[in-house]
Amino acid sequence: MNRNATIRVNLRRYFPVLREMEFTSEHINEEKNVIMLDHNVHVEFGKFNLIFESTGMPHQYRVKTFPGIMGSTLKLLPRNPQYVRFRVRKGN
Repeated sequence: MNRNATIRVNLRRYFPVLREMEFTSEHINEEKNVIMLDHNVHVEFGKFNLIFESTGMPHQYRVKTFPGIMGSTLKLLPRNPQYVRFRVRKGN
């Protein structure tokens, strides 16, 4: 399976709401989907060793990690509670 297909399968698995939306691979790089991450966190996110799981609260996610994630990256993540809250930055 090629990399794009693997990503699509995992996105649909971990984010089932995408099945209900008209979200396709063409939408992945749209500006509204941008998130800034530390380089190490970005690498682990890209390997699916780290995901942001919905909590049901707007803009709040649980950081969920999987075996294989680098210890140095774990040190960068929130500990207790393991939640992050994203903000929308408006402007330039």
